[in-house]
Amino acid sequence: MQYYNKVKNTNILVRYDYMEKFMELFKIYLAFVNFIDVVCPNTSRQLWTREEFSQTERDMHSLFNQIFELIKQRNNREFRKFTRLNITTFEHLLRLLKKKLLKYSQRKPIPPQCRLLITIIYLAFDTPKPLLSMAFRLGMSTLRKIISETCECIAKELSGYFIVNMDDEGYYDQSDAYMEATGLPNCVGSFDAIQFVTERKTRDPIVLMGSCNTRYQLVNVDVGLIHEIGEKDNVFKKILEDDLQSLPEDMQLLDASTGMMLTAYMITPSTFPLLKHTMRPYPGVALSEDKLHFNERLKKCSNLLDNSYGVLLHKWRVLQNKFTCLPDTACHIVKACVILHNFAIDHDKSYFFKELVDHYDEDTQVFKKGVWRETISLPKSKIYENFQCNSGNEGFLNRDLLKDYLYRENM
Repeated sequence: MQYYNKVKNTNILVRYDYMEKFMELFKIYLAFVNFIDVVCPNTSRQLWTREEFSQTERDMHSLFNQIFELIKQRNNREFRKFTRLNITTFEHLLRLLKKKLLKYSQRKPIPPQCRLLITIIYLAFDTPKPLLSMAFRLGMSTLRKIISETCECIAKELSGYFIVNMDDEGYYDQSDAYMEATGLPNCVGSFDAIQFVTERKTRDPIVLMGSCNTRYQLVNVDVGLIHEIGEKDNVFKKILEDDLQSLPEDMQLLDASTGMMLTAYMITPSTFPLLKHTMRPYPGVALSEDKLHFNERLKKCSNLLDNSYGVLLHKWRVLQNKFTCLPDTACHIVKACVILHNFAIDHDKSYFFKELVDHYDEDTQVFKKGVWRETISLPKSKIYENFQCNSGNEGFLNRDLLKDYLYRENM
């Protein structure tokens, strides 16, 4: 490409070839690069990682190697200090996820057991990422990617421990368990939601809603942003639309002369609408004796869910602080914590002990609060406030029927 430039202090135009000048500069650049390759061969290429995060440093000084030695020695006591799980449970978890966590790369990839270990330590103790980075000799971007991918893998591959909707058999079994634990007939659990705050105040909070069984495992769980949770196909929406087809059939109470049938129900907060399949306490302070007794019986059931949420937050401390990641990643983290909580209760006897939850002392029969209540206050969600005025007459009739039955039974 040719252009004409005016010679200084004259009116003469001289042809100027820009492409020719570019080629001259490019040749100089190539000569300089070749010179650097010859003189300084070790510094002529950009390093893949920082020196302290090299493969040699990782093999020699990574915390993973020390923890892996505990696994070889079967030292459950020390291993639980890092992960809250015993070695057998961790190995079982690894077998289920290993294929999905296995990576392929030109360099030596991070092994699946290391990926899972990093993620569990982060979730259990909310360990600062810079500290994890130095302990495992990994770059920050690599560490974030490992935690994000592993949480997503847990949420997808172990969805059986993350029950969105229970089936018919599950509800019948849960109704029998609640009858034995609380004495409430035809009750299929308590239902409530807690929320987690993100670092940006303008972003909607993330809501975890669900119920629990009598073993303090969370069921009927759904996780999402507060403005999206009501639009999903979950138990919350089905209760509002009276579309829970898998609940137990209506139950005839002792007084058959009235002909009243008690429908299956979930116990909900006082802000939730009183519908066909919900049961909430009577409002107010100056209540009659039968209503006070009714509220106390319902509270016994709702405390099961509060204790389930409390143990979840107590064991997986990442849920106690604000999320600094994207909403999708935060949802995967919450789901992973719920799954690990349910999985550990099934497979690890050391994970749960009665002092964690509200209980009565076996010797003195004195009521004692759970350990989690000393440090945690449940961040209850206000998602139900927009639906409070949607109560129906059938819900009020069911509540009065159950109240009369429980009061007569107590007399």
